Amino acid sequence: MDDNICLLTGMKRPPTGMCYPPVVENGRVLNSGMLKNGEKLEIECDPGLTLVGEQNYCVVQNLYGPDSRIIQACVQIDNEDWTGSGKDYNGRSSQHCSQKSVKTGGR
Repeated sequence: MDDNICLLTGMKRPPTGMCYPPVVENGRVLNSGMLKNGEKLEIECDPGLTLVGEQNYCVVQNLYGPDSRIIQACVQIDNEDWTGSGKDYNGRSSQHCSQKSVKTGGR
């Protein structure tokens, strides 16, 4: 039925296919072999690291949803030391930014 609808409307089905497992620094992909379309990417991080980011799933070839530019990552959360701008930083930052609403109006 779906094929008939696509044929009548002139629309093509979106491409589907299998995905190659990505290389995850400081961790490893638990899925074995190629991932099927829609299959969730399962990642295990090295000890002491935390998996961050939204769950990824196979779309086609090397494209992962919801946004293939952003793949989950294994990062160190606590006790991080950072150096930058001539200063040293240590610890955890828990700051949240929010956008204030701006009222616009005429005279």
